[in-house]
Amino acid sequence: LLCAGGSPRNLPAIERAGKDVQKRLTLFRKIEDFRRLEKISREVKSITIIGGGFLGSELACALGRRARTQGLEVIQLFPENGNMGKVLPEYLSNWTTEKVRREGVNVLPNAVVKSVSVSGNRLVIKLKDGRKVETDHIVAAVGLEPNVELAKSAGLEVDSDFGGFRVNAELQARSNIWV
Repeated sequence: LLCAGGSPRNLPAIERAGKDVQKRLTLFRKIEDFRRLEKISREVKSITIIGGGFLGSELACALGRRARTQGLEVIQLFPENGNMGKVLPEYLSNWTTEKVRREGVNVLPNAVVKSVSVSGNRLVIKLKDGRKVETDHIVAAVGLEPNVELAKSAGLEVDSDFGGFRVNAELQARSNIWV
């Protein structure tokens, strides 16, 4: 059984943005990232979470609760129609989105990041539809980049479109090898 794990994925628009943006970015994956974000949330006025999956939505809710008591603005943006829109049926995604909003989060669905820049002491996120979001810190919760080095070195087939190992319906990559 192979469990190779992965690294937090970043958005190309953020990767191109430069060091000033990178310094104000958290790629969220580990408990240390949460502790760091906990500290950051006490030092800034606004945090934007990019990602509408399980991790991004959970972070938005957790920070949204704090927003009410500490005056922190929490924004969550993602390209889907609603929170967890890739994994939930539409009615549950809509319900979840409203739940996140009730926690004090400004939820921006159908938001695709075009670019990120620094203006003064704020980050400016430009969206493909022309909207702009100003924030102090960005959290990218946009999935994992699978670690495939072991698979490549073992001669296993790697899926270039979705990442990870190619497997059959039983998650078998080769005879006697499951991932």
